[in-house]
Amino acid sequence: MIMLPLMYSTVLIIIHPEKRGGAYGLIGMVLVVAPAIGPTISGLLLEKLGWNWIFALTLPVLVLSLVIGLRYLHNFSTIF
Repeated sequence: MIMLPLMYSTVLIIIHPEKRGGAYGLIGMVLVVAPAIGPTISGLLLEKLGWNWIFALTLPVLVLSLVIGLRYLHNFSTIF
């Protein structure tokens, strides 16, 4: 419940005013499309491979996201 307001305030801080509309559009697209695509892909994986493959296939993506996040994300609250 708190993530949406924090995300929008973060966009206000780090995105230039000329590009905020595009950022908000991308956020909106993800918020609308992800709940429709997630269950569909999960259902296909369950039908073809089995429930344990959902975890096996997402683990490399999660680890890669963690490594990229630790490397490239900065704490903007200390800058301003």
